Amino acid sequence: MMRTHEIWTMKRLATLLYTWLSGLIFILSLLYFAYFFLTLNEQPGIDDPFVAFVINFLLFGIFATHHSCMARTGAKRWLARYLPSNLERATYVWVASVLFAITCLLWRDLPGTVYEATGWLKALALGVQVTGLAIIALAISILDPLELAGLRQATELRIQGPYRWVRHPIYLGWILIVFGGPTMPMARLAFAIISTTYLVLAIPWEERSMSESFGLTYQRYLERVRWKILPGLW
Repeated sequence: MMRTHEIWTMKRLATLLYTWLSGLIFILSLLYFAYFFLTLNEQPGIDDPFVAFVINFLLFGIFATHHSCMARTGAKRWLARYLPSNLERATYVWVASVLFAITCLLWRDLPGTVYEATGWLKALALGVQVTGLAIIALAISILDPLELAGLRQATELRIQGPYRWVRHPIYLGWILIVFGGPTMPMARLAFAIISTTYLVLAIPWEERSMSESFGLTYQRYLERVRWKILPGLW
């Protein structure tokens, strides 16, 4: 029979493997999104654009529902009944990453292109996307990528870099990426609008959850940093 120490070691290794796999799935889902978003081009022969848009809306809605609801404090307590605390975050990342990849995989094409920039406008549009990527990279480096990927639980509130400009710099970077770029086919515009709408609607829930986690510290942060996403506007 296996000794207690051996069982404990195996459980620890299994937990470590589970959490690191969640991080890998998270990274793979982001890489797949990059491929998906860059290859969203105008497609001929789309029979019913309205149906395609509804399907896209429902796909992102499923992902968004999980992403928001399971990140709330109450949902975390419910999940903690069935999973150890060190696996709760990893499980959330697992499911969210898979749902996001499925959303991209099943996304329906739409006919038409809103615009296609050339010359200096093309360079400007690409610069907008690069700026968005830089903001996200800086924000993630401050948050700790291991926490974001589900490999470690967040234990402190970090207020540095872009978090001194806006409360949600990752969302700002996302908006610059999805609405930037030299071409804007309708399928890409639909993704940009739907995903950005979700982010805007999710902010009150997210800030309420942060207030529950960090209390007065986060309340003071809200008072100090006025803008949610767009500096000087909102």
